[in-house]
Amino acid sequence: EIQAEFTTVDSDSLSVSADVVKQIAESDIPVVLKTQALDVEAPAELLQSIGNSGNLTVSGSVTTDVPEEMKKYIGDNTIVVDVSLSVNGQAWTQFGDSKIKVTLPYQLKAGENANSIRVVCLSGTAPEYFDATYDATTQTASFYTSHCSLFAVVPIPASPSSDGGMDMMLIVGIVIAIAAVAGVAAYFLVIKKKA
Repeated sequence: EIQAEFTTVDSDSLSVSADVVKQIAESDIPVVLKTQALDVEAPAELLQSIGNSGNLTVSGSVTTDVPEEMKKYIGDNTIVVDVSLSVNGQAWTQFGDSKIKVTLPYQLKAGENANSIRVVCLSGTAPEYFDATYDATTQTASFYTSHCSLFAVVPIPASPSSDGGMDMMLIVGIVIAIAAVAGVAAYFLVIKKKA
């Protein structure tokens, strides 16, 4: 896939000039902006909505400034990244029908695998969860979002059946199976009595 890529390895933010943004948008290709804390891929149609209005800046700083009511959704050592985009210094937080792809560094912990993590948005009054794709080679988790926010990679909570308890649907299935067997036994008992 053809894309325009810009990288900085020693900063949390990266800017691309308005002229370059316009050229990329006119070429109808996505742009990837890489900082030391994250990668952001913006599709061509999103760039086209900017037009020639200004420099595009992406920022992804690690922060501990998480709303108190949201801290219960993350662990004590969870890395939270404040992902932001701006055009000419003005925050650009919502992208309408378009989505950006955000890639955050993440090392799987003991017992985790590529399917056992997701990303949580920690802004607002309730957590918002996103499916994440894990890349073991680069040790990163990627997800798509239509807005900027505070994001963190977190494990998916274990299901109730994983701690030795039984899943409710399994219990219901067992009860139905027992009832069916009892019904068949009663049917044969009635047949035998008639004979």
